[in-house]
Amino acid sequence: MGFGVTSTTVLVTFGVAPAIASASVHTAEAAVDIVSAISHWKLGNVDFKLSRHLLIPGIVASVLGAVFLSGLNLGVAKPFVQVGLMFMGLMILYEHIRPDASKSWLHGKMTKKKATILGFVAAFVDVAIGGGWARARGRP
Repeated sequence: MGFGVTSTTVLVTFGVAPAIASASVHTAEAAVDIVSAISHWKLGNVDFKLSRHLLIPGIVASVLGAVFLSGLNLGVAKPFVQVGLMFMGLMILYEHIRPDASKSWLHGKMTKKKATILGFVAAFVDVAIGGGWARARGRP
């Protein structure tokens, strides 16, 4: 947890444009995500009916997040991404200081509505800010 936040923060700090930083981090994560998905599928940990409710809103929000970020002026995008990354970093630190803080509305039964909201919000934030979405899903 924290690879996206850390990597994007480092890239933006060294002057990489936010859209390029986000794309670079997501490219690096792609292979790991594919292997992880295959592993979960082979172990029987995938609920395909529920996955649709994550996938479709996730795809829509990813496109919207990318269009949003790429459409911003660099002078606006950089502070937006930096503030978002700082906020996510502080949330990660807070969760490690107070383990009970990770109890989110997602704990318990995952409904279609929760999966749809999670898919949309997590994908938009992940693409637009470039970090992870640990707080949205709760800690493992």
